[in-house]
Amino acid sequence: MRYHVQISRGFRVARELNLAEPELRARLLEPWSRRAFVTFGGREWEPGRCELRVLAGPELAAADLAMGQGWQSAERSGRDVTAELLAAPPAPAVAALLAQTPAAAAAGTAALERAGVRAVVWEQAAGATAALVVFDGAAGHADARWWLEVGRALGALGERTVLAVRGGAALPEPLANAPALRLEGDAEAAAQALRERLRL
Repeated sequence: MRYHVQISRGFRVARELNLAEPELRARLLEPWSRRAFVTFGGREWEPGRCELRVLAGPELAAADLAMGQGWQSAERSGRDVTAELLAAPPAPAVAALLAQTPAAAAAGTAALERAGVRAVVWEQAAGATAALVVFDGAAGHADARWWLEVGRALGALGERTVLAVRGGAALPEPLANAPALRLEGDAEAAAQALRERLRL
């Protein structure tokens, strides 16, 4: 199942095809339900002043998209699910957890649970709309594989990746100037900060 989206206001129209559900929810449905501006098709849209249409159907192949016929193909093969998606309660928040050590994983999981977010391990992060990356001060120097996974999290989820530290650590280079959430100390304050950073 894929989702095909059109946002329009007057003569301005933006369309994107073949979106997976996690991307649709994170990029569009969540901010739309909060009446927040949505960046889509290279421009910002204000939900109260434009029209949203979402079609659900099979993934469109290259032949379906040829000659600018993508939206017409989507209309032929899909059904309009806009009303039901906007009326449905929001899906529970899920965050991928990428932790440097088992102790960091335990601290990250506890912080996410207090924030009302379900944690999934990074390797099973297909439905995650955010990520929590936990550095551990007791772990010493991070290896190249760890940095590769951190880069993947930042690349895949961008600003929805929260960096955190435990064990009295500071973020190592090259992230030393990035904002970091501290998981020690006031657990409720950390959970609230995590909710804010994840925009819940």
